[in-house]
Amino acid sequence: MAKQQNNNLENSSSTTTNAFSKGMNMDLDTSISPEGSWGYARNLVNNSNLGDLGVVGNEPANEFCTQAPYTIIGSIPIIQDYFIVYSTDDANSEIGLFHQPSCTYTTIVNDPCLNFNRENLIIGDSKYKFDCTYDL
Repeated sequence: MAKQQNNNLENSSSTTTNAFSKGMNMDLDTSISPEGSWGYARNLVNNSNLGDLGVVGNEPANEFCTQAPYTIIGSIPIIQDYFIVYSTDDANSEIGLFHQPSCTYTTIVNDPCLNFNRENLIIGDSKYKFDCTYDL
């Protein structure tokens, strides 16, 4: 009796997934492609913009929302969605603060004596300190 009920449960439910685990296959016509594959893709990622794995979607685009006054030669992520941005045209130099969600850029220092150069890129990291502040 228990075995019969178990069989009825297995036959009563059906699950279909859209897992694309086989990859791209351009050799076959899309009408005869095996399940779990696709025939052509541009800007494809195998996860969603929410981070779900196993789904196929488009790569998210970048939105151009603000700009520094000169060529950007480096940026350092700091608190949450803030970045310190370094820019120069080899004569003038600027350090600015970029806030990603509001898409705003604020000048911190604009001075030629910073002496930035487009051939010397700036890299770095911020460090969280014990007193809830950051070191750059």
